[in-house]
Order: sequence, then C-alpha cells, then structure tokens
Amino acid sequence: EYPVIKTQDWVRDPQGRVVVDAVTGNPSRDPNQKIFGQANPKHRLGLNTSLSYAGLTLSVTAEYRGGGYIYNDLGRNIEFGGIGFQSAEAGRQRFVYPNSVIKGADGSFTPNTNVTVKEGNYDFWQGLYNTVGGNYVTSSDFWKIREIALTYQLPASWTQKTGFVKRASIGINGRNLFMWRPVSNQWTDPEFSNDTSNATGTTSENQLPPARIFGGNLTITF
Repeated sequence: EYPVIKTQDWVRDPQGRVVVDAVTGNPSRDPNQKIFGQANPKHRLGLNTSLSYAGLTLSVTAEYRGGGYIYNDLGRNIEFGGIGFQSAEAGRQRFVYPNSVIKGADGSFTPNTNVTVKEGNYDFWQGLYNTVGGNYVTSSDFWKIREIALTYQLPASWTQKTGFVKRASIGINGRNLFMWRPVSNQWTDPEFSNDTSNATGTTSENQLPPARIFGGNLTITF
C-alpha cells in the first residue's frame, strides 16, 4: 500500500529484542526488508480558537497529525559523519547493545548483559549501525501551534478624528512557534519531506530546517 516505509532491520527474537553475535556482541542484520508502516498519517486534527476583549483579539491555530512513520535519512548521514547523538553516548567505547539477546544452540534466547560490541567507534557506527535503515524510522506524529496572532482594533473615537479613516487595527503574529514530537524522533520536523514530489516520508540533510516566522500588520479602512 503506497506509500509505505520499507527497509532493513536487525534480527529480533519473538519479543522484539535484538539478536547479537555471542562473540563480537554486534547486532545481526536481517537480510530481508521489513515494512514499518505508512508514511501518511492516519489521523489529522485541527483546532482554532479566538478570544476578544476591549479591542484585543487573540487567535490560535493548532494541528495534530498521528499514526504515520518517517525515515530520517538525516540521522543516518549524521551518524556517518561521526556527529550523531547516539554514537557519542558510550564515549566511542565498546558497550553492550541495549535490549539485546544471544541465541543459544537450542534456539533459546538469553539476555545479553556482558558481551560488548567488537568496536565502539568508526567500524560499528559507520560500518554497521548506519547501514540498517530501521534505526532511523520513527513515528511522524506531532502537535504544532501553527499560528498565534494578536490584533488590536483602534477605538472608533480615535480613527473618526481623522475624518477619512473608518477603521484601523494593528497586529503581530508568529507561525510554527511550538512543536511537540515523540522522543524517538531526535532529528527534525517530520512534516518537512525530502523533496516536493509525492514520495513523502523521508528527510535528509539536503532540506532546509524548519523555521519560525514572525510578522506584523497594519490594516486601515477608508
């Protein structure tokens, strides 16, 4: 079903834990690609509100999108450059891969508590970890405050003194001021796709970062 996120993942046990090599401690790559989910959000919700008092009007527009996934190629490229957050957590040293298990000869799985990865620097992060796309697939859910606007309607007694101005107002506004997304998405705004085609659901270092926009306006009616 188009458009789905499909890429490689680690070999996992029935509980979803990553299977690592009993000697090297390195995770095992699954040779078969896995479907992670839809790039399109399943749920959309828009909220609008406006409050007025003594000539002041405050309006707020918010939006929620949920139930979709995104592939953050941006994260893979950051990892390749050695500046990824995850690659620095263990201080570039050997570590036990989190939530991992070792498969026994009888087919059973034992939690891995002491077998560290073979190497915790370049060979692991650039040579193994960032070759598995599943490490960079996250929820594309978000809540955003799309816009906040504050407008002041000048009193009629002020404008009437001019003899030709019927109404006048001044205002300020801001767009894309606040965003909340899952902790797993540590990279960027999931709404910003890699290009302008219909192949949505992926981000990269080639796109512009999201920006806050501030503005003001003066409205006069003659």
